[in-house]
Amino acid sequence: DRSRLAFSLYNNYYDLRGNVLVFVFEGNRRVPTLIVKLFRARIAMESELRALTRISAVLPSRVPRPLSTGQIG
Repeated sequence: DRSRLAFSLYNNYYDLRGNVLVFVFEGNRRVPTLIVKLFRARIAMESELRALTRISAVLPSRVPRPLSTGQIG
């Protein structure tokens, strides 16, 4: 059933640059359909966004283009 969604949360905690990962799985897929990363520190988010943007341009079939909504709240 592809309409069923499952979620997994991972608290990647370390000092001030910790973050929370949310993995969204669709149906019985073993690979996440969506990965959401929530950052505590804006500088960490900006650094990772730059790195992912660079690598996705080089390896678009392996690294999806990142999407950032920026700071919320």
